[in-house]
Amino acid sequence: MKVLQTSKKNCLVKCNYCDKQFWIGSGNRIRAHLGVENIFGVAKCSSVPEEVVVRFMQAEADKISRNAEMSKKRALDIATKGDIGSFALASSSKQPKITTVCDKQKKAEVDEAVARMCYSTGVSFNVVNNKHFREMCQKIGQYGPTYQVTSDYPIRTTLLQKEYDRMSRRVDEFHNEHLSRTGGTIVSDGWSDAQRRPLLNFLLVTPAGK
Repeated sequence: MKVLQTSKKNCLVKCNYCDKQFWIGSGNRIRAHLGVENIFGVAKCSSVPEEVVVRFMQAEADKISRNAEMSKKRALDIATKGDIGSFALASSSKQPKITTVCDKQKKAEVDEAVARMCYSTGVSFNVVNNKHFREMCQKIGQYGPTYQVTSDYPIRTTLLQKEYDRMSRRVDEFHNEHLSRTGGTIVSDGWSDAQRRPLLNFLLVTPAGK
């Protein structure tokens, strides 16, 4: 980073890789710009070499590790004076590894991608609380990084037909077991297939008296 201008509390700097200029008040914004951590409103550099990011992550992990070692030493000093409990607590702490820092970075990138999907499609933010959305994320995670998202065509056709058949079986099972005994009200909403033919209805079945 090249310092262009300074004030009492902040500095105007220019990135050596993308020439972007921005004000900083601490090193956190520089790390965020280089992709080492995430800060809302700080754009990531598109030209920084990968080895630079890895080097920064390693330095961050080393810093955390040194702090942990210092905490252990302070606890050891206390323990030699009779405070064995503090020493045991400090000894149980684990040194962070660079993989831990990378995992946090990957998690933040996934969170950003989910949020960006909501913003760009206009769907309700509450979609992330939907059990089927969470099930989808879990299934993708179990499949692994080689999963390729399908096109919209099977969603409109074959997958829609499969879901229709599944829902029909569930409604028939519920009807046979409950509605024949209790009665009730059925309210439906649905999707059409690629030819705009009504196909899939999601049903809300309310037993009588509810």
